[in-house]
Amino acid sequence: MPPVQFLFKVAVCWTALGGGSVLAQSSQIIVWGSELKFGNVLTSSGGGVSLAEFSIELGSFGNFAPTSENTTEWLSHWKVFDAITVEDDPSNDAFITGEGNSALYGGRADLSEGRTSDSEDANPSDTFVAGEQAYVFVRNADVPGAGTEWLLYTSRAHPDWNFPGGFAEELQWYLPDADEAVWGAINGTTIGGGSYTDDTEEFYFRTHTFQTVPEPASGGLFAVAGLILARRSRR
Repeated sequence: MPPVQFLFKVAVCWTALGGGSVLAQSSQIIVWGSELKFGNVLTSSGGGVSLAEFSIELGSFGNFAPTSENTTEWLSHWKVFDAITVEDDPSNDAFITGEGNSALYGGRADLSEGRTSDSEDANPSDTFVAGEQAYVFVRNADVPGAGTEWLLYTSRAHPDWNFPGGFAEELQWYLPDADEAVWGAINGTTIGGGSYTDDTEEFYFRTHTFQTVPEPASGGLFAVAGLILARRSRR
């Protein structure tokens, strides 16, 4: 990659990661992602994660509590606050690849007074109530099954990733602060649900797969199918 192009991309990612942000009085700025250095982003077998196959989303499940036992219900409750995808406006979100399987990534969106997100990836009708737990959801498919790779992580302390009730200085939700992996693994040693064969400990995150296809709860498949169709219609 030419040096000028690389430096431009790093500058974009730094903006997405909160560098030089100015707080808007009528909204709450939330910046999120990795820190501003490269780390390995891996699949369950140790391969690399790319935006050609995966999406990286920040959002909430509302009052629903995701666990490794109810994965078939996740998508029917999931609300996207912001996302990093190949279609994104690069001025707000960035995913920069480095050597091998390393990358750094960052996103930024504003929480409005009406509790909605200004992100191009969010559903304008979704609201994010004060106290809702925020998660980062990485995946290559919406339905659990053979070949599906997922990661779901959050932070419960220092800081707790809760959507705020009022507006203050910008919130910074970065991967090194995350302390819980519901599915997949983060920061080398925090391991959640799912199957994997990779045995390294040098990674930002690792997606995990499904050893068996989980049985959906009653009505779960219809809810997920409807959600997928709704998202496609917005795009």
